[in-house]
Parts: sequence; C-alpha cells; structure tokens
Amino acid sequence: MKCKNKEVEVYGIVYLDQSGKFYPQKFRCICTNDKKGKTLSIDNGALQFSVPMDDLAKYFTEDEI
Repeated sequence: MKCKNKEVEVYGIVYLDQSGKFYPQKFRCICTNDKKGKTLSIDNGALQFSVPMDDLAKYFTEDEI
C-alpha cells in the first residue's frame, strides 16, 4: 500500500528581508502522494508553500544540473 501522506519536522533557515538576517526555524514538511501527484508542502506556522515534486525530482536524480 502506498503512503499517501507523511509529516516530518525539520530545522531550516528563514530569511527576513526587513532585517536582512537569517534565522533558524522549525518547519513542518508534508509529503503527499495521491492520484493528483506528489507534493511537498512546507509550513512554518504562518505560511505554507506547496511544490509539485515532479518538477523538482529531476534535480535530485540527474548527474548534471
């Protein structure tokens, strides 16, 4: 059976344009795999971005970028 959804918490960095500084922050990453496709959603508690993984997967599998 396919895993349809998986949530993972990771630490990353946020850049705040107003201050010009980088800050460490915890992100909730939601991996979805369903009939519509594979999606990575990244949530920091205030904003969430969703990215179709098919568009990104080639950069992780090709030998040359």
